[in-house]
Amino acid sequence: MADSSQTAVAEQGDANALGSRIDFLERALGAIRDDADRAEENLRLNPGDQRARERLELIYILAQDLWDKINTLKAAQAPERRPRDLLH
Repeated sequence: MADSSQTAVAEQGDANALGSRIDFLERALGAIRDDADRAEENLRLNPGDQRARERLELIYILAQDLWDKINTLKAAQAPERRPRDLLH
């Protein structure tokens, strides 16, 4: 049976892993935001391009899914580690 210090270390490791995952997903969301900017510009330049429209729609769907995942993970963090700007 694990003693309290081992449990605390394990919990800290879990919290660090969760924080690292959130950081990774936030960086990925930033890259997706850049892709969306380029796709929006491409669509402005070629408003009749159906493939460009579909690409942008898919980017928006992916970005929303990623945003939802980030907020779910943030909500799973211990209250003292949660960011204050967490949106519900």
